[in-house]
Amino acid sequence: MFLKYREVCLAALLILFMLFSGKSTIYAMEKVPPPFQTWSNGAKLSVESSTDTGETTVNVSTKDLDKGTYGVYLYDTELEDWSSYGALSFHVDNQSDAPLRLNVIVTLADGISLTVVDKGNAIVQSKDDTKRELVGLTLGSIWLKAHFQGIVSVPFSSLGLQNAAGMQEKPEIAAIASWGITANMDEGMEQRFLLGGYQLIPKEDAAISNQVAGAVLTGELQALKPYIGESIVQYGLSIRDTQLPVTFKLASPMDGASISQDGRLALTPSVQADKITIDVDIGSEWTKSFNVELFPSWSLHAKQADGTSLTIPTNDEMSRVVKDSDPFVTPRALTIARTAIAVIVAGIGLLYIKWRRRR
Repeated sequence: MFLKYREVCLAALLILFMLFSGKSTIYAMEKVPPPFQTWSNGAKLSVESSTDTGETTVNVSTKDLDKGTYGVYLYDTELEDWSSYGALSFHVDNQSDAPLRLNVIVTLADGISLTVVDKGNAIVQSKDDTKRELVGLTLGSIWLKAHFQGIVSVPFSSLGLQNAAGMQEKPEIAAIASWGITANMDEGMEQRFLLGGYQLIPKEDAAISNQVAGAVLTGELQALKPYIGESIVQYGLSIRDTQLPVTFKLASPMDGASISQDGRLALTPSVQADKITIDVDIGSEWTKSFNVELFPSWSLHAKQADGTSLTIPTNDEMSRVVKDSDPFVTPRALTIARTAIAVIVAGIGLLYIKWRRRR
């Protein structure tokens, strides 16, 4: 009996210790589909949210509208505290034949609205891929390919605002007045997509994602096709406070183009493509892709004031000064010329020696 009471007391003490000691653990907060409010600048929009499936179905049409870019905005105005979290993730199912152009807007309690900035990245993982891809902005949006299904995660380090001077500011994210998702499209389109699985990721769990999302690519995104020789461009990817290995490779083999693992792109005159895609593996979990536009060398069309081309000619374009058929360049004629020159030089030398002795 004494042993039984002792076990009960020890269990109670252990529970009390766990309750009153150390920091409390923050877990990922799964958000139910909010009663989204909507906004549109002219596109036809219909939204249905289901608490059963946890998904929000969005249908957008810009048929019969004037030429231009149209946007829709789905947002929730519930006041929340996000100070313990470091990322927002959600599931996307693009049921359209066209790419889906999304972005995220988070409005702080003081009225400042943040969105993914130019130097930020969302982290995208297709349901068929094991790696997570860093996707930057193109024309102000995160582009998801047609029929994409997977997870989009937005690390808070990628959220900010651009001030009048063009500098990017990143205020601390704490009290939230609203958050939402935008979609943009051109005229004459119809798109249908599903959103769901909304989650807030704790800061500790999102720490590495926030560092990787801040990766900075260095190197020119335009390169010249060489006329002769090689064209070289060096690329790099820097990630703050991490030692993750970075490896460059071509997305697909290409004649006349190669890249080393450390990012040295080499182009030869045989390259014909106007664009190449380069993949960067970051550690074992992340990847990033970028395109390099290729242009013909400016010297192909460069001319002097009198119209003379400045292009360096190749060997087969250069006219020979002396032809092989000329009689003065035969091996026998060259041998006679060399012998005569040697005799003349020797004779001049002997005459000089005799002249010196007579003095």
